[in-house]
Amino acid sequence: MKTRIIQTRFWDDELNEQVDIYAQHLYIYLLSSKHINICGYFQLRDVVIKLEAKLTDNQLKKAKYQLSAIKKVFFKDGWIRVVNARKNNAYENSPKNKIACEEEISKVPSSILKFFDTSMDSSMDTTMHSSPKPQSQSQSQSQSISKSKSLKELDIKDIDKLQQDFPTKDIKGELEKAKDWLSSTGKVKKDYLAFFRNWLRRSPDFQSEPVKREVIKINSENLELLKQGKEAMWDLQKK
Repeated sequence: MKTRIIQTRFWDDELNEQVDIYAQHLYIYLLSSKHINICGYFQLRDVVIKLEAKLTDNQLKKAKYQLSAIKKVFFKDGWIRVVNARKNNAYENSPKNKIACEEEISKVPSSILKFFDTSMDSSMDTTMHSSPKPQSQSQSQSQSISKSKSLKELDIKDIDKLQQDFPTKDIKGELEKAKDWLSSTGKVKKDYLAFFRNWLRRSPDFQSEPVKREVIKINSENLELLKQGKEAMWDLQKK
């Protein structure tokens, strides 16, 4: 029987703030399923994932996109690479497991390996063989909130940008709640923007105007009329 290790610190990983519950579920499934091997490269059809992980087509598609976007898992033509599989389990400390790992990798088509390696390289700011690409004007404008900013440093422009992205949310109210939560828990985030955007996704929609409820006031005079009406109804039923 295969054994896989999932560290309890998994729940402190920023992955849980960057993806929804279906991507989180898919990630845990891939880490703990019987299909994963030592090297972290393995074949697994979508139809099997949907059957075993109980995901719909749309849920699986969205979850795969989210995990690929944050460089946790890559998918290509029925092949899967769980990026940190080897790191988390450290099976290669054993000479026999190291040989087994190399044999598993040798069975992966070269085109698939190249795709996975290219996908990982694209996540790095710089590489040994290339210089960083200059950021386009449109990219710089879209990133109006710096990742290094804490929630206390967000200014009016930042709030306006968030309000545009989340028009149904009470940005200022949720911001105060998020600040209080961070203060009470002592949590420190690498990317406060991603943290707060995820916070907003999970928060309830804001109602700018309270729901009006019609209240009927009953005074002593109206109450007496109601009693008389009931008595009249009883008399009719007796007749």
